[in-house]
Amino acid sequence: MNIRSETSGAGELLDSGVKLYDKALHRAAVLLWENHAAIEQELPKRAREIFSLKETVILYDLTNTYFEGSKRGSKVARRYKSKESRNDCPLITLSLTVDEEGFPKQSKVFEGNVSEPGTLKDILDGLKKEDGMFSNDRTIVMDAGIATEENIALIRKNGYKYVVVSRKKSFEDTFWPETDEEKIMLSDGKTTLGMKLVRTEEEAFLLCHSEAKEAKEAKEKSILSLKEQRFEEALSAIKEGLEKPKRQKKYDTIIERIGRLKERYKVGNLYTIKVEQTDGKATDIKFKKNAQAQAKEEAIGTYVLRTNRLDLSGEEI
Repeated sequence: MNIRSETSGAGELLDSGVKLYDKALHRAAVLLWENHAAIEQELPKRAREIFSLKETVILYDLTNTYFEGSKRGSKVARRYKSKESRNDCPLITLSLTVDEEGFPKQSKVFEGNVSEPGTLKDILDGLKKEDGMFSNDRTIVMDAGIATEENIALIRKNGYKYVVVSRKKSFEDTFWPETDEEKIMLSDGKTTLGMKLVRTEEEAFLLCHSEAKEAKEAKEKSILSLKEQRFEEALSAIKEGLEKPKRQKKYDTIIERIGRLKERYKVGNLYTIKVEQTDGKATDIKFKKNAQAQAKEEAIGTYVLRTNRLDLSGEEI
């Protein structure tokens, strides 16, 4: 395929009059990959020298990408949850560390079904091997998917500071101050963020309320409410059937039917369900929303940041 064809913008990006074909690009990609370790070691050094980078903040995140085809024989392609909703395709997971200016520092390819929290140790080991890659005062920024208690302990052990999205969704009401939220305008000049800051001896927690995030999640909330409604209606139908003749009442069968409902509507974890029985026959079904459901509803538009940078204000966090 000619990259200067109507279906490709690569020609404009390269600004070259030379015709290149996909086989040549593939060969170049293979050559780059064979030397990627040396390239990744040298490029951050050159960028630091040219742009006088501070490199005090290190952002770490992962994504995955899919392949069309089976990828039989691949050592890393695996089927898992695709972030592009292509669960029918084999995936690979890509990790990237960048500094506060967006300059890449280190990348790594993992198996497509790798556990996100389990990737951090490899990245920290890689950073430790690169002498002088970062300044001595380093803060790692991560999302909740990677910020397990084990990983936070690992970051501390390696001498880093951190700012992460807390995996804990629910806090006691008394944990947050009763004062009104402090309002700040984000760098885009459009988004207002409300926040409350709590400091402990070792960490600071910042409760953030974003009206933009709340509006975005409103659609998700309506979809969730519809699933909950249909789930409850289906449970009620099974419950009513227990009082009618010639309806299935065997306890094990009722449990199986409820399990299928949970799998279908994906909201079973938000309910406490109890099936009462006598002599192997179900006699009643009781269900109600649990604390997790309440926390999920209350968390619409909110998130909590967690850090051991006690020197930072809420706005700086």
